[in-house]
Amino acid sequence: IPTYGPSWAWVLGAAAPFESDGLSLDAILRWAAAEGGFELDVDPALLLDGAGEPVRVRGSVASLPLEAALSAVLESADLDYSLDDGRLRVFAVDAAE
Repeated sequence: IPTYGPSWAWVLGAAAPFESDGLSLDAILRWAAAEGGFELDVDPALLLDGAGEPVRVRGSVASLPLEAALSAVLESADLDYSLDDGRLRVFAVDAAE
């Protein structure tokens, strides 16, 4: 039985709001993968800023559904994602072209 997909939408709707403000991008992606039942696929270098520090998120995504939260957080870091066969794949925007 898959651990992701439309039959699990009720779980995402019942989850407690997730407070993202001040967390690392890595922590948010791990939360999203766990909540959605996905395996996370991301190059660790994408999770660091120009100084080699973890990218931090400012602002809350608590009121957003999982996919909207992912879009908002990743867009602010010039990243995008795809959900394919149980995998949350994160990539640089220019890598998608």
